[in-house]
Amino acid sequence: MHQTLVGEAHGMLNAPGDGKFTDESDRTSLGPVIVQMVWNKLVYFLEQGDWHSYRCMLNEQRVRYLKSLDVDPIDGLIPKPPTNIDPFSSPQTFVLARFLHQNGFQSPLERDARGWSPLCFAAMNGDVMLVEALLDSKADVNDAITKAKKEMSLPKRMSVLSLAAFYHSSEVMRLLLARRAKLSATDAHQGTALHWASCSDNAEGVRILCAAGADPSKQCLPGLNPFNLACACSTANAMKELFAQVPSLDLRHSLHFAMMFFGGYSETVSFLIEVKADVNERFQVRLQEPVWWLIMNMAGIRHRLSPSRLTSLAYHHAGATPLMFSILSGYFEATSLLLAAGARLDTQNSRKKTAADFARAMRAPEPLLRSLQ
Repeated sequence: MHQTLVGEAHGMLNAPGDGKFTDESDRTSLGPVIVQMVWNKLVYFLEQGDWHSYRCMLNEQRVRYLKSLDVDPIDGLIPKPPTNIDPFSSPQTFVLARFLHQNGFQSPLERDARGWSPLCFAAMNGDVMLVEALLDSKADVNDAITKAKKEMSLPKRMSVLSLAAFYHSSEVMRLLLARRAKLSATDAHQGTALHWASCSDNAEGVRILCAAGADPSKQCLPGLNPFNLACACSTANAMKELFAQVPSLDLRHSLHFAMMFFGGYSETVSFLIEVKADVNERFQVRLQEPVWWLIMNMAGIRHRLSPSRLTSLAYHHAGATPLMFSILSGYFEATSLLLAAGARLDTQNSRKKTAADFARAMRAPEPLLRSLQ
């Protein structure tokens, strides 16, 4: 387990169907099981009167639960109302009416108690016709959630474009951009749609946003641009797409961010080495980076009172190399990759510690200890 400085939003979309199956027939068997589980949970939410959770689960089935499974999502549990709308002559009107009914909304411009509008759920859902119908009904193309959704690490003011990017709703993204959604819209953490496409490994979303002119240098808290965030989240497809779109990307501290957060895995580290990230770069916080300075120093002070892997990394951060970060974070596979790429063993951080010192303190495997001598 790794303590980290950022939320795990990127891991929330790991669908069961994307797992590795020894017997491929198990994937086929899994579909109906997941559908039944979703059904039972939706029923529970309705029984509890928890409309927001019901709406979220109903609309995120495509990407979060049923992705890569050959089953259809549940359309809704609310009994069908009598309607005289002909789905063939007025398909958009029919889709909108059915969506509002199944989600318990009375109006396209309503907002639930948790700060979500119908358009927010539709952006998650990925139905382009539905989103277009809502926009034609005067929904705001720059709408956003008005309250944080902490259980999903989704911050206050996250725009519908960011929601569509996070939930891999590519066609919805194209529609929103065609309707002049703001690329520069930021949430409470200063994140943009490009940050959310990056952290959710949405390579197609990255491509769409870059083509529309999104800023790849914009930083979200605590000071990460979209490429840094992709490194931190180990979203390799987004990393590769960002680098393809912007070959001049600054690789400063990219390896450090990978080791500091969730990115210390072979695919992430190997790619960064391949694109010439400096394996011997030393971590230094600049004067223009007050948030990083505050985080590192506060965590360093805490290390003296209640040490942990995270506080240890903060305490020893100044002058530390990616090799040192990999050891402090327990990413020993990355340690081996960095050594093979020429990481130096004689470098000391500002506290005069070498990578070997940290490995001994961490009780690293004996073969790794020998390779650091």
